[in-house]
Amino acid sequence: MRREAEELVVREARAGELDEVAALTEHSFEEYWPLVPPAFAEAAQRDLADVRGRLGSGELLVAELGGRLVGTVTFLPDGGGYPAPGWPPSWCAVRLLAVDPACRGLGIGRRLTAECLDRARRRGAAAVGLHTAPFMASARHIYESLGLERVPALDIETPGAPPALTYRLNF
Repeated sequence: MRREAEELVVREARAGELDEVAALTEHSFEEYWPLVPPAFAEAAQRDLADVRGRLGSGELLVAELGGRLVGTVTFLPDGGGYPAPGWPPSWCAVRLLAVDPACRGLGIGRRLTAECLDRARRRGAAAVGLHTAPFMASARHIYESLGLERVPALDIETPGAPPALTYRLNF
């Protein structure tokens, strides 16, 4: 069966899948490590691998295609728990969107992001926010196509790290 004919299912991750989700997330970010300072890459890799640590404050979603995990994202219902300064609790947040590089271009990142936006709307959130890096052009395209707008005033500039570009969608 061709991938295009298979149904993409977006759902919450199961307890037995957490190591697979961590490996998928780490693999999807590998191409970016040469673009960032080594110390930042090491810290980011630890964060990516800490799937269990995100479960306390967020909902770990996965995309499954043909019985295989091909994408993941963390949805945070309370933006005040997002690891960035100044985000109000009335915001929800999207964190660590990752798609298997072999499956990019199939709409997986868009579906995962749209699911987060839908969850935020159902909760009555004032807005959804997220951060991305300047070199993540495909992710930025997805966010913009779904109506998220850049909010440079909330960008994060940290020495030794790429800028964290802020995107927000108000409801």
